[in-house]
Amino acid sequence: MTAVQSEAERLLAAHVQMIMDAGAVPWSERADLAEEIAGHLLERTRALRDDGLDEDAALERAIADFGGVAMIGSDLRRTYHSRLWVSTIGMLLPVAAQSGDMPGVVRWVARGGNVFALLSLFLAALTALTMSPVRAVAVGGALGLGAMAIWLAAEALRRGQSWGWTVMTWVLAVETVTFFVSLSSASGNVNVSINGLIGLLLLVRLLANGSTLRGWVRQSGSLPRRVGVAVAIVMIAWGVAPFAGPLLADPTQASEADINVLASVACGHDDNSDPPVKTVTVALDITWARIDLLPLGLVKATQDWGDSIRLGLTDAWATGGPRMTDVATGAGLDQNGAYGLTVPASFLLSRADAGVDASVMRPGRTVRLTFLAYPTDRDNAEYPNEIDIRYAHLDRFVLATYLACGGHGRLIPERELMAAFSWNLLTGEPIEP
Repeated sequence: MTAVQSEAERLLAAHVQMIMDAGAVPWSERADLAEEIAGHLLERTRALRDDGLDEDAALERAIADFGGVAMIGSDLRRTYHSRLWVSTIGMLLPVAAQSGDMPGVVRWVARGGNVFALLSLFLAALTALTMSPVRAVAVGGALGLGAMAIWLAAEALRRGQSWGWTVMTWVLAVETVTFFVSLSSASGNVNVSINGLIGLLLLVRLLANGSTLRGWVRQSGSLPRRVGVAVAIVMIAWGVAPFAGPLLADPTQASEADINVLASVACGHDDNSDPPVKTVTVALDITWARIDLLPLGLVKATQDWGDSIRLGLTDAWATGGPRMTDVATGAGLDQNGAYGLTVPASFLLSRADAGVDASVMRPGRTVRLTFLAYPTDRDNAEYPNEIDIRYAHLDRFVLATYLACGGHGRLIPERELMAAFSWNLLTGEPIEP
């Protein structure tokens, strides 16, 4: 076998491999089909050589007569795969646009893409199990579809496809943002996102090797417009889902308008003590128009949860556990003190004085919590000028009001109360409950 013949057979083998890739031929079928195609081309090449063509010309003519890679690949895809596969995955992973040794930056970025795809798939499953229904579907779906798109983009980049480069640049940029967000913790602690750090390092390497990547994808075609738009939508949703998901409105969950809390404050004396002592009685009537559906997700479907209540009296006053009754029947209710599994960040700055367990909550039901507060210094106690009353619903919202002795009113969203408080500080007007 001459050197020329060895080189011709090497080129022939590379051409057959491109046909196998273009046709996405299953691995179980590749060996036999590749041997059959190579045998046909070799036989045709020998016949053309016998007709007087030289080795290179005979090989080029045999390949041209057999058909181009794209055409044969299209036929093979239709043979081995469904029409749906051909119109989706087959478009995203066409024939390799580049051959030869893969640049190191391509290899590492593609590996990073595989890691991020697996991580996104894990987060999608975790989200689906721990978020409320609509958020679980929206966020989990966005992360799951994004994971599949990232995996395909990594493979497309290995094949020299420009869309894979574009998607991986977006993925690394999002992970870089995640890294810097993890450093700016509200608690002041320093947290480092490992996947964000990997994304940052790979993004720096990718940007530093732009010319190498342009050379790698220079023979790539463009995705069909409808496919490109679909990929863009999936990747944008994947990027924003972890940040916007917890803020997504979920109609299966109770809102601020679904929980009505009426508060009243009565200041008096306990005449049963000797000498009589001043007392402050705070009563809260809580009515639920509706309650949450799986607020903590499927994984905690059977776990107790509840809402938290805080009374802000002065340090000179102390309260005990509340007495809870059903307003409609007057019956006392057991209270196991769930105190909420999660509460808003602003509520964590001070302790909760009581909790309302989810087992007590029923649509249309009203319960009354009665708190009795006594002064720590009985001889010099002064009634509080104003009591800060707050009701926290999980980690989603807080209802609040300020009341003095003899006051009564409905708790309103905390943000509205704070806005009114700031305005009244400027105007000098009293705060209306």
